[in-house]
Amino acid sequence: MPPGHFKLWELGFEHGDPSLANLMVDPGTGNGVLNDWDLSRRRVTNEPTRSGAERTGTIPFMALDLLTEEALEVPRLYRHDLEGFIWVIVWVFLQYEGCKRVQDTLEEWCSGNLKNCRAAKLEFLSNPASYHAVPSWSKEWEMTMGLLDWLETERSARVAVKIAE
Repeated sequence: MPPGHFKLWELGFEHGDPSLANLMVDPGTGNGVLNDWDLSRRRVTNEPTRSGAERTGTIPFMALDLLTEEALEVPRLYRHDLEGFIWVIVWVFLQYEGCKRVQDTLEEWCSGNLKNCRAAKLEFLSNPASYHAVPSWSKEWEMTMGLLDWLETERSARVAVKIAE
């Protein structure tokens, strides 16, 4: 999914809401499909768009940068959508066997409150090794741990730059 998504982003199409509900699998090809483009944006310049007074996304899958009050002025970047895909992977691997949700491990992400979701995700990132994927995803969880390490490294670097400014 992300390679095709990245190509669309390069062409100026910003989805803005990678979430479990917006991901499908084409039964004929087995390829992933990102649907629900009704709140997407068409960028007409190479500059990232600002979200302005509008925030789009499904809270449990939104990038940490977008779960703040300041997010209303944060330019939407590709990494925000990419981070959304990572949160979807975490969500599925920790809670789903096949198409059935068998655990409520990340229920605190669903509060509907941006600050609470952000706090729960930061808590999760502080020790993701304490979580264990459901059995059918245990092999893929190792790869996910690498993605989470990258995510935390990138986040920490941005925080350090912000503090230095």
